[in-house]
Amino acid sequence: MASATSTIFVASVLGVLLYNARLASATPSPSVSDTLFRTSNVTGGPVDEIKCYALPYGAIGIFSHLLTFWTIAWMSVGKTPLWPFFEMKTYKFDMFLACAALCTCIPIASITMHRCRLSWHFLLICIWKLVTSVSLACITLHRCWIIRKEGNPSHGRKDTELQRLGGYQAAQTYESYNNGMYAHNDSRSDLPSPAAQFRNNPYGSSPSAQNNSRSGIFSRDELTNNNSKPRDTAPLWWLVLYLSGTIVGMVGLCSLLWTTFRKDATIRHLTYGFGAVLAIIPILVAIFWYVHHLEMSEQGKRGFLLAVWQTLSGSFVAFVAVFGVFSSLYSDLVLGSIANNLFGMPSDDFAPLYWAWFIAKRVPLLSL
Repeated sequence: MASATSTIFVASVLGVLLYNARLASATPSPSVSDTLFRTSNVTGGPVDEIKCYALPYGAIGIFSHLLTFWTIAWMSVGKTPLWPFFEMKTYKFDMFLACAALCTCIPIASITMHRCRLSWHFLLICIWKLVTSVSLACITLHRCWIIRKEGNPSHGRKDTELQRLGGYQAAQTYESYNNGMYAHNDSRSDLPSPAAQFRNNPYGSSPSAQNNSRSGIFSRDELTNNNSKPRDTAPLWWLVLYLSGTIVGMVGLCSLLWTTFRKDATIRHLTYGFGAVLAIIPILVAIFWYVHHLEMSEQGKRGFLLAVWQTLSGSFVAFVAVFGVFSSLYSDLVLGSIANNLFGMPSDDFAPLYWAWFIAKRVPLLSL
């Protein structure tokens, strides 16, 4: 689902860009929106064009992105972002938070995109930031759906669990009584009644006895023990959508820097550092896997192919992860350098939009 959504998104963006390519330099006709939302002069280069950009950048943007990555990381594995020692157990409140973030970020991003409509570089960067917020909200909603699904298992799933614990056949009914245990409701006369079972063993059967008997009594802890169940990391697939938006945004950022790269030493140094990180970390990962396979006793063609596969795949995954994380941080530093505002404090004309966006993106951090 996530991969299909990201594919449709990228195709739509490219289609819109190709359709409007010849109109990119045309002067728009005056409209009511030009009066409501002032558009900066796009002929003055990046320094003037960035005045339309009303989203966080600079040091504040970096802090915002780090909090976003923190939230995504813990949300993907079902932990509460504010206190990762606890599992996420609620879904209604978390769904409300995700929807509130979406309903706030989408209008703010739309206004910013309208302000920057004469500069396609910043338009793509705005799309990038919007996709990041949408990806975070989708991960939150997906996790809520998983929590809801696990909290309301189907009847067949209960039968499977009971069958695993006590050796029962499925399609039986179970009734609870006062001692908190579960009894098998069967019409067979050779089975003792629940009251007789309770008198014989008021604390329930031991795990080993339950596995070898057909009494049908299970402790509530055993029925709800899911510690051995593998964690569902399906929400991570929404990162495909995030990476798609990152590619679109980096296209706009690189085109923005095309004319200023040689003139601005700060941007050159930031770009060199970004490129070094993109190269060094995947190389280190490749070296790790290569050395790891050298120490293994398995040799021959199969061992060689396995070493090549894990070395290449590990370095590729590392490159994608580094690109996804450091691209956002790099863009914040570059935009801060262009605006001569590395801290990223907004001007008075769009400060409400700026801080509203910053707060709205923090809302999923409160998920329980």
